[in-house]
Amino acid sequence: MKILFFAERVNLDFFKGDSLLLKRMAEGLAEKGHEVHAVCHGSSDKIKIHAPLHFWFYTKVFSFPLTSFFSFKKLFSLLNKEKFDAVIIKLPAFNGNSFWFNLKPLIQSHFYLKIALELKKRKTPFFVFIEGLTEKENFVSSFMGCSKEQQLLLVEHSNGVISLSPEQNKLIQAKIPKTFFPAPVNTKKFVPTKNNQLNLPQEKINLLYLSSSCDLIDFLPFFDFLKSNNCVLHIISPARNKNFLEEIKNRSLEKKIVFLKGIENQKLAEIIPAFDAGVYLKKFGFPFADSSFMMKISEYLSCGLVVLVPEVNGPLIQSGKAGINFEKTKKISKKELQNLFLTARTIAVENFDLEKNIKLIEAFLVENK
Repeated sequence: MKILFFAERVNLDFFKGDSLLLKRMAEGLAEKGHEVHAVCHGSSDKIKIHAPLHFWFYTKVFSFPLTSFFSFKKLFSLLNKEKFDAVIIKLPAFNGNSFWFNLKPLIQSHFYLKIALELKKRKTPFFVFIEGLTEKENFVSSFMGCSKEQQLLLVEHSNGVISLSPEQNKLIQAKIPKTFFPAPVNTKKFVPTKNNQLNLPQEKINLLYLSSSCDLIDFLPFFDFLKSNNCVLHIISPARNKNFLEEIKNRSLEKKIVFLKGIENQKLAEIIPAFDAGVYLKKFGFPFADSSFMMKISEYLSCGLVVLVPEVNGPLIQSGKAGINFEKTKKISKKELQNLFLTARTIAVENFDLEKNIKLIEAFLVENK
């Protein structure tokens, strides 16, 4: 098949959940022999990227990317030149953040609906990839064309829906085919082969925090747990701020928190297994779990790492032993974590294996196009 992905404001090179998620789906289909194109930013040696113009609008008060208009323009231009067997549209979700940060063109919803009607006119099958339904309804979400009603209207015009979980699909009342792509991981690449190339202190419980953000508010509940256990938190993140560093110093946690620098994304499969457990700090209300949560969890589990979270939910609920609520469990031991690595690995192989899930997506597209 000749497949086109449309992912407004996504950069495949970014260290973010939605970028990794989309890249794995697109490249996975390409590896199965399909010709895959994508209207987005970034790079790939397996899919054809059609990057729209991209620049930011800055003021003293706020900034936002002016990408929407150029993304839609690029898409319509591409549809006029080439014929596709299936189009996959990644639908943006708005969850009630500040007005200025999320400001998008007022005509966004019009363009999405126009895409749907144009594809139906051309008799081109299209599928909606939902990372998360809009959770908080307010004036801003409606103004920006990201209300739940507007999302579901686009869904009803589609040939089918791809979401992150079966729970999300239960919220979609439209009687159309549905499947899910649960933030899969290459379980043949992310394997629990222990190594110590980072020279981690073996007498300590070595924890890994892997994220594109480093928000102090997320870490505050974890600091007490960190202080009361014989562990070191290793952070791989491009982001950190002055307040975060000051708080570490004020709490005398300088020896408990280490920032690892210069580790590229492609090296993560080698790095993750060296640790005793993964850490994810944002609270999430499943089924509105975001892609960053899903991606980090699946990579940790595939490498045999139990995950420390503020609440055990989502895929971890399948086995209470794969996730540990650090707010309720005050003490952990290295031996306890090591004894659970097989449980974590099994959950990843059974639920998040990339090859297995690509086959399901491929069959879903073929069956419903």
